[in-house]
Amino acid sequence: MEARRATQWSRANPLRGDAAQGGQTSPQLRRQAWVAAVCARPEVRTVLTVGSRARGRMSEVSDWDYVAICDPAPPAARLRWQQILAHTDEHAVNIFDDVSWEFGTTDDFVIGNREVCICYYTQAEIEAKVEAIAAGRCRKVGFYYPTGFLAALADAVPIYDPEGGGARVCERVRVYPERLRETILRDERWLTAYYLDRLTSAIARRDTYYAFELVGLAVNALVQRLFAAHRTYFRAPKRIDEQLAALAVRSDRHALADALAFVLTQPNDHPSLDAKRLRLAELAELVEDEVCHV
Repeated sequence: MEARRATQWSRANPLRGDAAQGGQTSPQLRRQAWVAAVCARPEVRTVLTVGSRARGRMSEVSDWDYVAICDPAPPAARLRWQQILAHTDEHAVNIFDDVSWEFGTTDDFVIGNREVCICYYTQAEIEAKVEAIAAGRCRKVGFYYPTGFLAALADAVPIYDPEGGGARVCERVRVYPERLRETILRDERWLTAYYLDRLTSAIARRDTYYAFELVGLAVNALVQRLFAAHRTYFRAPKRIDEQLAALAVRSDRHALADALAFVLTQPNDHPSLDAKRLRLAELAELVEDEVCHV
């Protein structure tokens, strides 16, 4: 379902509260104080760290990503706005009250020079979302299966979870769901063929913009199948080379990586499109061989 967001940009006096202290309070301490304020809210039952920091793969510039499970509902937008501004040096806070199935309620802001994102769900909402994805009943988010959501929960680190509700949700996705695997392997197989066929047609009529889009869709379909075959969550398109390197492929790893790198790194111009199409066809054969032998 297409996201319908009511985005509230809340303005504040940059000299009020902790923001007035400038360098007297470190971003780390301000982030910790904000997390403590979230955990102290009576509606909040669980707070999880997710993303690269939960996996221990963060860098100095990594974002901070959180999931909060609430009952009966997340704190009101005005209260969240006030709490955020009390611990950041932001002049504006982006608050998404999203009624779509994809995002829930999300706050996105900056502390120091690090982006912070927290997504709020009720216990019933997050359990229903996990079950739908795991059962293969999920709808694609744009052109991506939401496997990254399950991956984030599988690696999540609880900060606050006195009732154990967060731990139960995370435990549900530790093992890759078989129904999800079957769905991805089936759907992405015919989609790969569809995208490659349309790509040939788009190149012939010099519909360059559409052809570039089809290249991306074909890559995604192939990568989704490759990871599903290995019962491994495909997190997101970013850092795809790192994810592929960690996959225990049985086929020629070098050939897989080389074909994928060629498609992703060659210039986006019309002369390169036919070469990309040929390498995509090669990549499709390699992925199909891998699926058959896993």
